[in-house]
Amino acid sequence: MSREELYQLQKLDARKEKLKRSAQNDLETQEVLKLTKQLDQLKVELETKEEEIMQLNKEIKEKEFENARVTRKEEEYKNKLYGETNYSPKELEDFQIKLTKTEEVREQLEEEILEMMMILEQKEEELGSLEEKMSSKTDKIEELKEKLMNKEESIEMKLNKIKENKLELKSRIEEDLLEKYNKLYAKKNARAVVKLEDNYCTGCRMTLPRNLIKKVKQSIEIAFCENCGRILYWEKEEE
Repeated sequence: MSREELYQLQKLDARKEKLKRSAQNDLETQEVLKLTKQLDQLKVELETKEEEIMQLNKEIKEKEFENARVTRKEEEYKNKLYGETNYSPKELEDFQIKLTKTEEVREQLEEEILEMMMILEQKEEELGSLEEKMSSKTDKIEELKEKLMNKEESIEMKLNKIKENKLELKSRIEEDLLEKYNKLYAKKNARAVVKLEDNYCTGCRMTLPRNLIKKVKQSIEIAFCENCGRILYWEKEEE
């Protein structure tokens, strides 16, 4: 009887849609999207941190270069002051002033370099922490993707089985009836075939006339609800 096949066809269609929705709304899929978004943000933070470290290294090198130049000047003034050279008292006094200023500049540079080195160390630790977080999230994403791949393969197998069963059912259903079913399925929110229960249509909840109920129960021919137009199906109770 085509009515039974139509009802089974609708169950297969419902199963198919449920499988598709489960694949789209899978919690692991949502988690992958969430983690991927977090990973992208970490990449931005990592790039920013790397730029900061690169700039800081450049500034430290410049400071060290300046410190080396000042240190050479300091040695030069010391040699003039304490070496075996003949300078006038006025010249020696001038060298001493310059030496004192040079020493102050060198000390200031060394303090700045030390402070910058401490900042660099902190930034490198932060960079390492970011790399660890990225590695952890990448591993988690890969783990979830593997699980999703296995699920997708399982769903694909089930969908293929449903497709085979549908083809077998369709081969037993008249073409014009199958066309009516497809139109109703699309129009009636995937409920083209509904059960008759307690003398009413479970699609629209309307009580049906006696002659229509009799037709459905006797399976004389395909019957449609006079209110919502759905195909009516009656499942006999087991004795």
